[in-house]
Amino acid sequence: MRALLVRPWIHDFSAYDLWIQPLGLLYLAGVLAQNGFDLDYVDCLEKRFEHKPDGRAKFAKKIIPTPEPLKGILRHYRRFGISPDEFHERLKGLQNPDVILVTSGMTYWYPGIQETIRNLREAYPETKILLGGIYATLMLHHARLHAGADVVVAGEFENQIVDFLNNLQRAAVPGRQAGAEARSPKFSLHDYPWPAWHLTGEKRYRVLMTSRGCPYRCTFCASDVLNDQKFQQRNVDNVLAELEKYYFEDHIEHFVFYDDALLIHHKKHLQPLLEKVIARGIQAKFHTPNGLNAREIDGRLAELMYTSGFKTIRLSLESVNPDIQKVQANNKVTNQLFENAINNLYRAGYVAGDVECYLIQGLPDQKMEDVLNSLEFAAGLGVIARLATFSPIPGTPEAEVARKKIGDHFLVEPLLQNHSYFPLKNTRMTEQDLQYIKDLCNSNNERIRARGIAS
Repeated sequence: MRALLVRPWIHDFSAYDLWIQPLGLLYLAGVLAQNGFDLDYVDCLEKRFEHKPDGRAKFAKKIIPTPEPLKGILRHYRRFGISPDEFHERLKGLQNPDVILVTSGMTYWYPGIQETIRNLREAYPETKILLGGIYATLMLHHARLHAGADVVVAGEFENQIVDFLNNLQRAAVPGRQAGAEARSPKFSLHDYPWPAWHLTGEKRYRVLMTSRGCPYRCTFCASDVLNDQKFQQRNVDNVLAELEKYYFEDHIEHFVFYDDALLIHHKKHLQPLLEKVIARGIQAKFHTPNGLNAREIDGRLAELMYTSGFKTIRLSLESVNPDIQKVQANNKVTNQLFENAINNLYRAGYVAGDVECYLIQGLPDQKMEDVLNSLEFAAGLGVIARLATFSPIPGTPEAEVARKKIGDHFLVEPLLQNHSYFPLKNTRMTEQDLQYIKDLCNSNNERIRARGIAS
């Protein structure tokens, strides 16, 4: 049985390849490859330029018509990735698939999924198309009505995929018997087949997932929804074996952690992993685009992060407002704990500009003063600030708060969840206020980087 796996286009005002990979789809590919399926892979986002050595890059892009719900935003709406003609050229070189698996990202990127599936229908009118991923999980009903796929599945699917596809094939071929077909294995987190990176052609970096889910319940985050309410960590030796394979066999030096809670129980998890990395002489460079919990960074962990090669460190601060920390961020960190973490990292060898933090703006009824105070606090510590603009994620407490304030239109039309659109629903901040905050953040960051270079 031959499966075609597809990463769809992004339709949005902006997008940047910050080590974005369809890891869930690649894990499914690993399961299918282990069970004898023939696989093809088409990546609509493969066309990138201005690559950094660590793998970050800009996507190719083309201006397309702005969807009606977003017409009020005075920016160009774009398709990111290859052109439709290039997409069809990729398909011409492939054998006809028995089934097509399409993944999905942000809920408000669904027009790119629709376009991808339309083009797949044109090329393979008789082939069943399955859709999974983030949009499919968070907006299951909308996806089933509007995405255009034959089947939409929600949540983790590694333990069901083989049986599901075999049953689909039997239904498509009347009278076919089960015979000696592979049955879906029941994997634990420790023995999943590793992602099928060979399909992607990516040679600059690898993504590592050492755990799934998050024990915290920040009101704006959907990690628990996407991971079946569970938090699980992989066996350290299993993670190390995967890392060593990529480093020694594939000659990869850059590794990106996708964990939502990488530092939890670090004395039994990340710390022994890094100790073994150092002991084996692995000269890697590690990156953490997801915000780390600063509460967990003690002196020993900071030393290990520095010695093992952590180059991109992003911490979750969100806000210096204690009310936001307590309610929205579930008491993950306080200002004092954050400052302690920064001092531990500096003592380990990092300097101003090496460490970054996420600050949230645009929460319902958030005051501009809250964001300005947070920017001042981060700048005073020599920490680069990354503004994360709030938009409501279906299934989270903040989405329910927003629904009560402004109605449920954004839950009916996912385009209204776009982070370029939703903050304007915050009556305390205007578009000019948000631009002022952005400019101030950029100015602070430039001064911090200059300070770090000078030191």
